[in-house]
Amino acid sequence: MVNIKSLFSFGKSDNNKKIVDDAKDPVCGMHAGDKITLEHNGRVYHFCSDFCKTQFVQHPEQYVTE
Repeated sequence: MVNIKSLFSFGKSDNNKKIVDDAKDPVCGMHAGDKITLEHNGRVYHFCSDFCKTQFVQHPEQYVTE
């Protein structure tokens, strides 16, 4: 038996906000989620790992496409 409520809660966090499911890490291109973020020049970037975030911080000009 399928729980209908669970089908509608898929893709949402505990506080009912939509999970960032299309965020891509600007360093490696992997799915990033919403746990590791950094604001740079007014834009929020999402990262898959602390390593990628560190790479971005050291050389943001390599990864910013604006």
